[in-house]
Amino acid sequence: MADTVIAGLDGTTGSVAASDWAAREAQRRGAEVRLVHVQEHTPGYDEHRGVVGGIRPGTLEELRARHPQVPMVLEEAPGQPAAALADLSEDAELLVLGCRQLHTVAGYLLGSVSLATVARTMCPLVLVRPSSRPEEEHMPDASGLPSAATPYREIVLGVASEPCSSQTAFAFDAAGRRGATLHAVHGWRPLPVPPDSPEALALGKTEALEADAARLLAERLAPWRERFPEVEVKEEASLGPPGRLIVEAAQGAGLVVLGRPARHKPYGAYVGPATYAALHHAPCPVAVVPEG
Repeated sequence: MADTVIAGLDGTTGSVAASDWAAREAQRRGAEVRLVHVQEHTPGYDEHRGVVGGIRPGTLEELRARHPQVPMVLEEAPGQPAAALADLSEDAELLVLGCRQLHTVAGYLLGSVSLATVARTMCPLVLVRPSSRPEEEHMPDASGLPSAATPYREIVLGVASEPCSSQTAFAFDAAGRRGATLHAVHGWRPLPVPPDSPEALALGKTEALEADAARLLAERLAPWRERFPEVEVKEEASLGPPGRLIVEAAQGAGLVVLGRPARHKPYGAYVGPATYAALHHAPCPVAVVPEG
């Protein structure tokens, strides 16, 4: 099912917000939405009442009413949630999940299911904030008020030192579908070196190092600019922790796009510190795209 967007739905505010975001994205892609409720102990689906597991009656009807142009089905899947969602993602364009907001300072809470699914899904996964609304994807109107009729906010792409073609393609495609600016952010910091080494002396030449980083970023984006000439690109190569720079750029963005290394550690999959920071502190939805 290549033209399918899957949204995990468990009845929480976060999952409903994720389902709404998934429907808007499906409309942009011309895809259908599969709302999936995973239960380890399957109670069954009551077709007459429209209830799947613990989902509140009427949820599907309300979602369909808000998104009448998007084909939408609600289904139940048995099994362990992270494993079941990861398996389902193999046949989907996109998997969308919700999260829980703590407070302004602490950011957002990703439960064990979300974190485990992020680390193992085979398609791009988007984490949506519980307060997400359609107008938050758009710029404010002329009077500064929220609006869903204004141009889209920019898409932030976190560019790592290693090539990440899947992640970059996803970000350019997302910007192209929205007519949005792509803000590519490459954060870097020098490795620790002895204070009297030639490398340490070179660190004083920050401008030269930043120029090298900017050149690397430009070279990395050049083929994608040619492939997506309609996308306006803003490049930022700065000295600093990548996670902090991406979270700062995300403050005015509609979506952050990051990669996940396709490697596993003995104790589980690895998402990387910049991705981890954005997942917990970026105010907008965050897309994590697996490489390889």
